[in-house]
Amino acid sequence: MTLTAGLEIGKRELVLCAGDRTIQFSNDAAGHRKLLQYLSKSGADVRVCMEATGYYHYDVAIALHAHPRVQVQVLNPFVARRFAEAWLQRAKTDRVDAAGLQEYAARMPHQEWEPPSPALLALRSITRRMRQLADLKSSEGNRLHAATIAEALPAIVAESVREDLAHLDGQLKRLQREARALVKQDPTLARLLQLLVSIPGIGERSGLYLLGELAPLARDLSARQLVAHAGLDPRPVESGSSIHKPRHISKRGSSRLRQILYMTALVAARTNPAFAAFYDKLQKQHKAKKLALVAIMRKQLHAIRGTWASDTPFDAKKLFPKLDVSKSAVPTPALQEVPLTIPA
Repeated sequence: MTLTAGLEIGKRELVLCAGDRTIQFSNDAAGHRKLLQYLSKSGADVRVCMEATGYYHYDVAIALHAHPRVQVQVLNPFVARRFAEAWLQRAKTDRVDAAGLQEYAARMPHQEWEPPSPALLALRSITRRMRQLADLKSSEGNRLHAATIAEALPAIVAESVREDLAHLDGQLKRLQREARALVKQDPTLARLLQLLVSIPGIGERSGLYLLGELAPLARDLSARQLVAHAGLDPRPVESGSSIHKPRHISKRGSSRLRQILYMTALVAARTNPAFAAFYDKLQKQHKAKKLALVAIMRKQLHAIRGTWASDTPFDAKKLFPKLDVSKSAVPTPALQEVPLTIPA
């Protein structure tokens, strides 16, 4: 017999719904031990369902996964929310959310969570912090531009922004060195990064970003599954004979991954003959510029899957077997008109 439980994760508190009882534990090592003791009292196997909540769920998920009689499932928050809506769950409290997660564990197929290795977890944490700093640096760059063109503003404002930019740049370089050293210590990660940077448009920094997001995933994922994970899969809207809307990407996936791939796709289309020829081909078919870039993003994911699966560097002939790159001009002039708005 397998019991089911739902666990709502908070910054400081865990709310467990098991059977007809709801119990609170602290979200720290002592609270995790008490949670395991409580779950072990029955002597039966227990299936625990929780949501992925940034970094707050990792420690308790790892502790539960290590117990031989506990099965752990970590849900995408979007899945948990949609299940709650289908269950007509109206209130939004920790107790109600925990009960909804218990209901999911009881009704839906179980998919066991596999914890990432310490090296992968550390790499993902570092690269996500790098992305946060890069976003801050972009915002400060915009503020500097505004501060320098407005003559009415005192010079100290622009000076302060420049100091912040220098500090952010130093932090980014420091984190990149740490990420590079971490990857270098792990032969598998070092080889995956080497294969990533062989793909046009992907440099060391963007390669580290992609490695942090993709390496923790199951290595047997297909290219189609990777595309879906990034939310780049098409979402058809067809209903009867009255609704036939244009297809858009689903965006039901990692927005971080889409942001990184958008920039690498821009670079690839501007600098690589094969990707530029592919972009030109789509333009001649009257495809929208942003749609053509999304197609390149998908192609790059296929290239990542292919290079990692075959353990061989990027080969344009394999990715574009029917494409004639001899007539392609690099950079592509039309691409300069594409807005640099990163899709969320």
